[in-house]
Amino acid sequence: MAKKTIECIDCEPGIPIESLRDRLVVNDKVAFIPGLEQMVEEVMRLKPPTMHQAGEELMIRVKKSYQIPPGEEEAYRRALLDYYDRRVTTFI
Repeated sequence: MAKKTIECIDCEPGIPIESLRDRLVVNDKVAFIPGLEQMVEEVMRLKPPTMHQAGEELMIRVKKSYQIPPGEEEAYRRALLDYYDRRVTTFI
């Protein structure tokens, strides 16, 4: 099965879709967080009653595999919740 690619003008042979996964935009920077998609799906299955609880669950999972830079924890929490919210509304 061929890899899916995004068509790109003046690029060869295209950007593999896999290279766009597990990326989170935090303070106008892109952070690669291994397993981010899986973490979001795990939290979605928990069906947390509030966004605050969803944020706590996401932060717990992210901190296990990714070192959040000092002083940026709240920015990561907001970015994770934005990402989570977009994923949840996609499935509704």
